[in-house]
Amino acid sequence: MSEEVTITSGGQIAVDSGAVRDIGRRLRDVGARLADACDLMRRAGHALSQAPHVEQSVGITGITASAGRLSDLAPVVDQIAQGCEVMADTFELVELRAQQEAVSVADPAAAEALQARIDVLVQSDPEIENRVKWLAADGEKQRYAGTGDQPLDLFGPLVTGLTTATLSLAVPPGLGMLAGALAGGFLGPRPAEKILRTGIDAANQLGRGALPPGTRLTGAPPPVEVRLVATGATAAPTSLKQSMERIPYGRAGQVVVEKYTMNDGTKRFVAYLDGTRAVMPGTDDPWDMSSNWDMYMNRETAASQQAALVALEQAGARPGDHVDFVGYSQGATIASFAAMDSPYTVSTVITAGNPVDPWLTEEQTHVRLEHDADFVANLAGDPSPGGSGSAESFTATRDVDKLLFWDEHDFGQYTETAGLVDTSGDPRVAALRDGFYAELGEAVSVERMEFEAKRP
Repeated sequence: MSEEVTITSGGQIAVDSGAVRDIGRRLRDVGARLADACDLMRRAGHALSQAPHVEQSVGITGITASAGRLSDLAPVVDQIAQGCEVMADTFELVELRAQQEAVSVADPAAAEALQARIDVLVQSDPEIENRVKWLAADGEKQRYAGTGDQPLDLFGPLVTGLTTATLSLAVPPGLGMLAGALAGGFLGPRPAEKILRTGIDAANQLGRGALPPGTRLTGAPPPVEVRLVATGATAAPTSLKQSMERIPYGRAGQVVVEKYTMNDGTKRFVAYLDGTRAVMPGTDDPWDMSSNWDMYMNRETAASQQAALVALEQAGARPGDHVDFVGYSQGATIASFAAMDSPYTVSTVITAGNPVDPWLTEEQTHVRLEHDADFVANLAGDPSPGGSGSAESFTATRDVDKLLFWDEHDFGQYTETAGLVDTSGDPRVAALRDGFYAELGEAVSVERMEFEAKRP
């Protein structure tokens, strides 16, 4: 198992353009101070050279050498400062265009207001568009991260050779050579990597993974039967790993709802949502491929999504109540749509192996766990350029040491990743602990309810 976790703010831009610009300004100030220090040293050396008896006892060799080093360092600092300012403009342009796209439908006037600053940035630097393309290309590379190291590919040449040999014996010589060539072309030297890359490209071409602002599920809610199968008292989670462990993976129910009674008597809830349980469509389990298709491809209300809302209602959640979500795979899709469009106030969404990329508001924190080459997570497509959600939102990625390519989506691996994130020391993880988990810890009581859903 790889224990290296990369944590970013998500999107192609993982830094604050304002912070980068501020670094550039500070470096400019450092460069100016270095130049002043160099000038003072040179003046000091000149003054000492006018007093031979002092120069003989003190010497100016060290002062002269230090002045030379400062003289060499100052332009380097200025160059770095200029680079920071240039990249800050590039980051800002990407961010502004992302914001413009986000508000273009709901608020055309706001989108138009952003255009003035966009025009200034574009007109002030003829190379800025090239840098924007470079950022997009660099972000696109990430979609293939982890696809190259596939153990199954070790057997590719063997399978191709056996296929060629078998076909050459089973069919006439001429056709055998042709069939063998076709088999070799289809499998190739790295068939698993080829299949993964093809699948990732196909998912991105569909463009269904990105959920732009205003996206919501439509259609009548499918009929579902939801029943309470377990209940009891528990304690609030204190870490990301504990939250993942509360997803009812491998248990009777597909949804767990925790009801928190706070000091002032108010209630808040956290819903934990499992991933796909039935790989075939049309089963009596709402967490099947039919629900995946309904939400992902058709943008229609799915049986699993409806079951999650019914479970929350049965747990006592009412419109306007504070409800947060923790979801894995299909559960992450449900959580994403609920955060964008539900009767509840949603401030924190934690997802693992999420096949969609929701657009959340600045008041919502999205914690996203992803594994390199997770074929489900890759259905989300390219991240939004500036990311979405609050400043405390982050994406944690890891390259899983896998035996087979589907191991990247394994629930247990994602739970391990959550534990590594907890101990990373990243300030955004600390903010999650001091904010979300600290608030849950203030509850005077926590009731756990597990719900099982079926299609009638």
